[in-house]
Amino acid sequence: MFGQGNWTVTLYGQGNWTVTVYGQGNWTATMFGQGDWTFTVYGQDFDTRQFWKWNHFSDYVQFVALFSFFCGAITILLMDFPLYIETLGFMAVFTEAMLGAPQFYKNLQNRSTIGMSVKMVLFWLSGDTFKTGYFLVKNAPIQFTICGALQVSIDIAILWQVWHYRGKKPA
Repeated sequence: MFGQGNWTVTLYGQGNWTVTVYGQGNWTATMFGQGDWTFTVYGQDFDTRQFWKWNHFSDYVQFVALFSFFCGAITILLMDFPLYIETLGFMAVFTEAMLGAPQFYKNLQNRSTIGMSVKMVLFWLSGDTFKTGYFLVKNAPIQFTICGALQVSIDIAILWQVWHYRGKKPA
């Protein structure tokens, strides 16, 4: 069964029964008779608040496989449209550029950088600076330079947090 709503499952008889339910809602299972019964409910898989809290590793693998297939199919269909290809390329470099943003946000929430490796951020900064310089020297498309500058800015902001929150305990 798939979907949202209220579900009632009633099973009668002998035998081996397996009922698997995916979705959100209220579930009731009534089972009569002899046999082996399995009733599994995956109720939070489609809850956006629980999106990255997978019940099983296989659910995660299934999502990644379906997402990859879906994106690959769309790319094959739209590969002759330069706007799509440019947008896809920008989203890829922008996603990479935002890798430091969760660390910045976590530091901001905690009002502390205790436990964070300053060496790691310095390595990020040096790598991102060299990469952005390379993009400038090689006249790479503008989205590479913009996203490289964004990465360097986030790295510098995190280093500023290290200085600003030095010696402070987490909030």
